[in-house]
Amino acid sequence: MQKQALRFTSADVIDAAVAPEMKKVWIPLATAFVGKKPLLISLDRNAYLDKLAFDELTKNVHIPPNHD
Repeated sequence: MQKQALRFTSADVIDAAVAPEMKKVWIPLATAFVGKKPLLISLDRNAYLDKLAFDELTKNVHIPPNHD
C-alpha cells in the first residue's frame, strides 16, 4: 500500500472565498485550496496545539471577527 501525502507551503493556501475554483459554491468551513486541490481546515485556533503553525497556515485566509 503506497501512501501519498499532500505537500505544500503556507503560501500555497488560498482562501476559498476568493479562489476561482469555487465559483458559486460556498462551504461555511475553512475551505482552502492547495494548488487546485481543496483542503478543509478547522478555523478554531484553540483546536491546534501549535498556535503559531495555525497562524502561518491561515495567513492567506480571511477569518471574520466572531466567526464562531
